[in-house]
Amino acid sequence: MTQQPLPTSADDIATRILQLIGNAHSPADLAPEGIERSTGIQVQYDPRDRRVYGFGNRMDDTWCYNLIAMPKDNDEQPTRLVFSFDDQTGRSQPPPAGRFDFEAYAEAMKAAGYVGRMRLGPRGAFDGFTFERDGVSVDVQVRGSEADPGQLRVSSLVIDAAEVGHG
Repeated sequence: MTQQPLPTSADDIATRILQLIGNAHSPADLAPEGIERSTGIQVQYDPRDRRVYGFGNRMDDTWCYNLIAMPKDNDEQPTRLVFSFDDQTGRSQPPPAGRFDFEAYAEAMKAAGYVGRMRLGPRGAFDGFTFERDGVSVDVQVRGSEADPGQLRVSSLVIDAAEVGHG
């Protein structure tokens, strides 16, 4: 695979992550080769544990993104990826605005065949959204902004293919 520069815009990385989600049908699609094929981004490995892999980059002085796979307990290979937009200032701001707010992510996942639902946590409190298709699930965490509380922005995604074939 030819090494390409890592994306530095929220829109570019969102497009690539949504492509990965659209192509995810089994744990193999979340393996390094599947990630590289779907996103065009070469993964890096943790030198202490090659089962830990992913990529990340700074978008500007305030924001970076990270995609990481880590095995659960003693699993041979990870079946779960965590993607996040991370605020580097410590001010806990909402993720960067772009053309991909929560509604755009939701529409792209629905177009790929995922069925979404709101997730409730303890005491019935809102806890995010879950999208599922053929044993692949995507848990979506969102944040609003004070300037536009109605526009939910995606702060993190957990893509899990562990249940494929167990339904």
